Amino acid sequence: MQPEGDDEEFEPELWHELYFRAFDALQYDRFYGAFGGEGPISYLALSQYARDHQIHGDDLRHFHLFMNAVDGEWLKLQVSIGIETGPPIGSQKGPLPLVASGQRA
Repeated sequence: MQPEGDDEEFEPELWHELYFRAFDALQYDRFYGAFGGEGPISYLALSQYARDHQIHGDDLRHFHLFMNAVDGEWLKLQVSIGIETGPPIGSQKGPLPLVASGQRA
């Protein structure tokens, strides 16, 4: 995904590889809503990936920062192509009806 009006091709640099590999490994470790939509990659998943790959200190802070940026762009792309089809959280009118076993709502 490129900014509007930007005709230059994206050329990945060597340091991008860490974040692309991490995103490939973690992209499905996120909340998926019952009515569609997806949330960001969890902090727990990012932190465990960092521990597994010996990312510490300032590198850990940068890892979280860049991964959240990459994931944020992914989520924006999903919305722009219509993947997030569920209603926004809190958009339901009133509580959902409770149905006892064997009864109809």
